[in-house]
Amino acid sequence: MGDFRSDFARNDYYHGYAAALAAILAIQHAENMSKAIFLVLRDRLIRVPPEAAREIFECRDLERLRCWLELSACVEKAEELFH
Repeated sequence: MGDFRSDFARNDYYHGYAAALAAILAIQHAENMSKAIFLVLRDRLIRVPPEAAREIFECRDLERLRCWLELSACVEKAEELFH
């Protein structure tokens, strides 16, 4: 680790590290939720148009992804996720 001149610098360093780690984990969680949505739709033989796929993969809102995941079990078309 770096040469810290004060407790403030050390705390600031670790706070930044923790924030970066949390951001990485949130992105990974969002990516896994997106994959789960696609798996459910695929298993239900529901076609996902490219624009819907892009919206799902680019979303980083975990609450929205959770909602889409739940809906993916009962929609007839992928586009219904967004209404």
